[in-house]
Amino acid sequence: MGDLTMNTPAGQGTAGPRVQQATAGDVPVLGRLIADAFADLEPNLWLVPDVEARPYVFPAYFALQVDVGVQCGTVYTTPQRDAVAVWLPVDDTLPTLPDYTDRLIRLAGSWADRFHIFEAALGSQHPALGRHDYLAFLAVHPICQRRGLGTRLMEHHHRLLDWHRLPAYLEAASWHSHDFYRLRGWDEHADPYQITPAGPTMYPMVRQPQPISGGQL
Repeated sequence: MGDLTMNTPAGQGTAGPRVQQATAGDVPVLGRLIADAFADLEPNLWLVPDVEARPYVFPAYFALQVDVGVQCGTVYTTPQRDAVAVWLPVDDTLPTLPDYTDRLIRLAGSWADRFHIFEAALGSQHPALGRHDYLAFLAVHPICQRRGLGTRLMEHHHRLLDWHRLPAYLEAASWHSHDFYRLRGWDEHADPYQITPAGPTMYPMVRQPQPISGGQL
């Protein structure tokens, strides 16, 4: 697995955790990592109200999302697989896998309708930004949080976005996450919205490409 700091514009710093590109073999462990990191997020609690079912549903669901990223976009991780960022390229529509719906139905079971509602709502709110990248997931294992791992993975891709003059989009799943992204160069794109009247609130955010400093050229 290559160190992606070797493939970025000349002059980028390499201090801090190394950034690697995930492969198909990383899908299960990274899926479980996201499930652990997101265990208490409002969308997860709404998607699967049954607390006993969550440990079975969510590792498989997030592994599916990582698989989409590996096959259709870019997934960054660390050598210890304790953080992950899933980025997807978007033109007119989000990329997906041919068997995505069947796999989602199998893993979600009786909760599949909620997943369909959730994903349809996200899709309907996704802005028309032209060619851009979508930060689908950024997660750090609970015992490794507040060490800068998520920031490192995200800012690695920020530099590539700036290099190619591309905007980016995400939906923060909590006000705490919203503030995290605000401090790292993201702005509100639109008002927060609820998936359903009784469902979770999402915070759409956008990042415009930033000027590249002389040291990065």
